[in-house]
Amino acid sequence: SQTNMSVSAFVASINAKHQKKLNCTRYFSKCSIQPRGEEFINGLHTFMLDALRRFKEVNDTYPERIFVYRDGASDGQFRSIQSYEITQMKSAFE
Repeated sequence: SQTNMSVSAFVASINAKHQKKLNCTRYFSKCSIQPRGEEFINGLHTFMLDALRRFKEVNDTYPERIFVYRDGASDGQFRSIQSYEITQMKSAFE
C-alpha cells in the first residue's frame, strides 16, 4: 500500500562556474519510492550518475566540486548512512 512507502528525492544544480549568471537556477532532479522507514537511499548511485551526465551535457565538462546536503536521518544513523551513500556516490564518479 502507498502508506507503507516513502519518497527519496535528489536535486542537483547544473549551473557551471563559467556561465554569466552564477545563481543556481537550473536543476536536475529524480525521485524514487522505497519502503517507509528505509533511511538508506538505494538509488543514489544512479541519481548521481544521471546528474553528472546531465551536467556534462549542459556544460561540456564535469563539475569541479560537489557539495552534498543530506536530510531525513537521525544522528544515530549518520555513520551507517554516510558509509553506504558515500560509497554509492564514489562509484558514480568512476
